[in-house]
Amino acid sequence: MLTVRQTCRRRYHNDPRQILRQQGIPLTYALLHCHQMACICSVEPGVAAMASRSSDGDLVVPALRRCGVTPIRGSSGQGNKGGAVALQQAIRHVRKHGPAAIAIDGPQGPRGKAQPGIALLARKSKAVIIPVCAVPSRRWVFTNSWDRIQIPMPFCTIDIYAGEPIDPSDGLSAREIIQQVEAKLLDLEQRFDPEEARFHYTASSEKDSGSSTAVDTDTTAKAVAA
Repeated sequence: MLTVRQTCRRRYHNDPRQILRQQGIPLTYALLHCHQMACICSVEPGVAAMASRSSDGDLVVPALRRCGVTPIRGSSGQGNKGGAVALQQAIRHVRKHGPAAIAIDGPQGPRGKAQPGIALLARKSKAVIIPVCAVPSRRWVFTNSWDRIQIPMPFCTIDIYAGEPIDPSDGLSAREIIQQVEAKLLDLEQRFDPEEARFHYTASSEKDSGSSTAVDTDTTAKAVAA
């Protein structure tokens, strides 16, 4: 990862960060799990990112630190995965230090379906969400993984496309924030990486997806508040 970060060229498109920072607005990044490696190689130092408490997370943490990213251990899902504690830490990081990055569909998918964490993080830290799609010019795609995770090749170019920011202070509910994040990430992938966008989750591919999201959002919110 450090080799990729040091050798790859990065190009940012529609980047709103400078304007938001001039206005003193905190921000956080929403990305797909499959793009996390390209994003790690592209974000500014000091950004926080979640890594699971699994053995896979143990492998990721040193790479995060070497790339200047602050690891926060925990992930969503049932059991002792530390999702609520990690989300609390991410909220504190955004309030006091700087952006956090969340793979909205991690750790198990479906690919492109947002979990409630991104909405809770944005609302509680009063941070604007920047949807991000990172597309390497040359990459390895692991087609047997649920997310088709991508690894940028050394000396490639990584194009980072930002969607229009989502402001949680606009009176949006948690469900509306999640729906907007999903829609904007799908739009970015369809426009700039259409071959991979074919594997993106859409609401029509799962029955009653809205009701299940609402339950998950409420449950996680109570855990974070506690």
